[in-house]
Amino acid sequence: MIVLTIISISFLLVVAAYTMVSFKEGSYFNVMSPSMLIFIPVSFFLEPLHLYYFGYSGSLYAYFFCYVTYALSILAFSVTYIIFPPVLLTLPLTGKEQIIKYSPFVFVMFSLLIYAPVLWQYADLISTPREIYMHTRTGYGPSFFLSIMLAYVAFILILFKKKRSRWELVFVSVACAILLVLHGNKSTVITMLFIAMLYTVYVKGARVGLTRFLGYGLAFGVLVMSLFAVTLPDNMRSNLLKGISEYSDYTRNAMLVIDSNMHSQLGRLTLENNIYAMVPRDLFPDKPKDFGTFFLAEKFYPKWFLADTGSPAFGIGVQYADFGSFSILYIIYWAVISGALLKIFVTRLRYYRNPADFIMVLFLAEVPLLSVGAGYLLIEHMFLAVLVALIVCPIKFRMYKRSVPNVT
Repeated sequence: MIVLTIISISFLLVVAAYTMVSFKEGSYFNVMSPSMLIFIPVSFFLEPLHLYYFGYSGSLYAYFFCYVTYALSILAFSVTYIIFPPVLLTLPLTGKEQIIKYSPFVFVMFSLLIYAPVLWQYADLISTPREIYMHTRTGYGPSFFLSIMLAYVAFILILFKKKRSRWELVFVSVACAILLVLHGNKSTVITMLFIAMLYTVYVKGARVGLTRFLGYGLAFGVLVMSLFAVTLPDNMRSNLLKGISEYSDYTRNAMLVIDSNMHSQLGRLTLENNIYAMVPRDLFPDKPKDFGTFFLAEKFYPKWFLADTGSPAFGIGVQYADFGSFSILYIIYWAVISGALLKIFVTRLRYYRNPADFIMVLFLAEVPLLSVGAGYLLIEHMFLAVLVALIVCPIKFRMYKRSVPNVT
């Protein structure tokens, strides 16, 4: 009962934070929606469901720490986003003028070319892309993640293309969706939906009321549940809810770390996540497999780790392994920084309507275009945004605007 009370209070605080941002934005679909549409069902519905079927997964302190951290970090993020002033920071290489032309088709072509060798090697598994994903966990990172990123960029550019035909939009969108499905990762198509929705709200200026948002949320929940259901092992399909509840594992994995009393890693795992994750194994053949998050995977799930078919998520367990109880301060600190940065790029996006700023908004709204399974890829997304700006926008050299227009 105490655990359910903790989860319920945390849920109410998270909903309050989301509602505040929704009122501020005038839309219930906003920059917090992509993360919350995943986080809330997994943490506040599936986790209690798992608790009902399987009992407690950690100590009372572990539950308390996880759910207090969730609530306070999300509140810190939302309050910072709301109160941070809408300063229009003008950066080089950005402007309202855009020369997109054929670039969406070029990005689709490069996405296919980069991933084509993998498809050729596993041609017999094309009808079951998930099997390709499982067989390419080591050594295929550059082709796998770069191909996904290029498909996302192609989709973004076709959205921003001003004089596009309906057939251009359909062709690029379908081509990107097919390419992403062939990567075998079910989250990629969901990411496309988030990209389209955030573009509609923050570039086209649409507003989503509460009723429509609840309808979209229900449809999204059905979609996600269906994706989980079709990937469940046969032995779990007899009780669908029980099987799906086992997907809500990152809170339980974090509690494993919290209750293990392991020695503090003093930031080592976070550092390794942000360094090793971006170094291709072809350039560093001796790159360890047990770096960062994978160190925890080896410790708590050795059979899974040795099978090399993926790694479980540990959520805030990574930060706890590094900094212990002080990790709550570290997480809140980055929530504040992320909220401020997001406000800056949303302000720019509303004024410039530029795909480069949109890329940064996506990343800070937890819709990353480049995801390598570990690390906080802020710098990498900034480089990607600059690259896109160079492709589609004339060069601008002014660094700031003295007069801030009305961009709210």
